[in-house]
Amino acid sequence: MVMAATPDEQSRAKMVREIFHSFKRAGADIIVSYHTREAVAGNWLN
Repeated sequence: MVMAATPDEQSRAKMVREIFHSFKRAGADIIVSYHTREAVAGNWLN
């Protein structure tokens, strides 16, 4: 859904960061996602 909703990488990075942040707010210690490789490779998590 994220890939279909956001055509460019910058918008996708913003959306994925928000999703990951909401997981952390909900108390997650570990996040497993389809977007993990792209987030790490693109340095989206800093």
